[in-house]
Amino acid sequence: MEQDQTIKELDIRVLLHSLWAGKYLITSLAILFFVISLIYSLTHPNIYRSEALLLPKESASVSNNSIQNSLLAFSGFQLGSQKIINQSDEALRRIKTFKFFSENLLERIKLEDIIAVKSWDQKSLKLNYDPSIYDENEKLWVGDNDRLSFERQQSAHKKFINGDHLNIFIDPVHGFVEISMDHESPYIAKEWLEELIVLINQLYRNEDKALALRSISYLNQQLSETSFTEIKAALTELMQKEIEKLTLIEETNEYVFKVMDPPIVSESKIKPNRKFIAILASLLGFFIGCLISLVIYSRR
Repeated sequence: MEQDQTIKELDIRVLLHSLWAGKYLITSLAILFFVISLIYSLTHPNIYRSEALLLPKESASVSNNSIQNSLLAFSGFQLGSQKIINQSDEALRRIKTFKFFSENLLERIKLEDIIAVKSWDQKSLKLNYDPSIYDENEKLWVGDNDRLSFERQQSAHKKFINGDHLNIFIDPVHGFVEISMDHESPYIAKEWLEELIVLINQLYRNEDKALALRSISYLNQQLSETSFTEIKAALTELMQKEIEKLTLIEETNEYVFKVMDPPIVSESKIKPNRKFIAILASLLGFFIGCLISLVIYSRR
């Protein structure tokens, strides 16, 4: 028992001795990793985040046209079961599509602010662009042509939706939607998020309004062409529902999502966490130095 204790004490002494012998190597590696991590973190610009809390409205889109279904059912035809799709879920998926990005968002935001930003000047509140990508003075892209223009849009879309800018979280319990926007400029992050919320609400509002107007026009036409009292009564009832729907559409701009907590300009960056990176890198350098010292001492 005493012999085992003596062996353990000797092992600890040998370990401490080998680490002490390599103290300069360990210290040098820790400092080296610290400096590298500091340079790495300083070359990456500060990223700011603007957040909004949204409440989905209680609405759904029906896959089959309700007017045609009602008329067919009245005529004695039966259709398959209607597939109800939650409109807010559809909207969240639509936000990430290239079609929505290219046809709606790019009309409100600058492409260079997505893929060509190098840094943001906190004093002048101006963005600095990478000269190898975008000429800020001439307001021109480097090597501009139609093919590169489309490729830039695709590249910007991927960067926009894959976590570099847009982040979406859905509360599975209460149904709230937390949506955030990251950018080098806190002002642009807020502006983009506001534009995104307005655009998606406006898009569904305009589509449903146009559909309601077409439905009313169609019903008016059917009313003028039929002489059957029962069909006229059914058409009048359907028209009344469409007019009520049109009234509800005109009532509010927050058609799909109600903004519970609007976006604001953040005063503190979300990343990079330079202190954490430096500490983690220093510890990594320390442990690598310890390992190398032990390997060197064991070969002697």
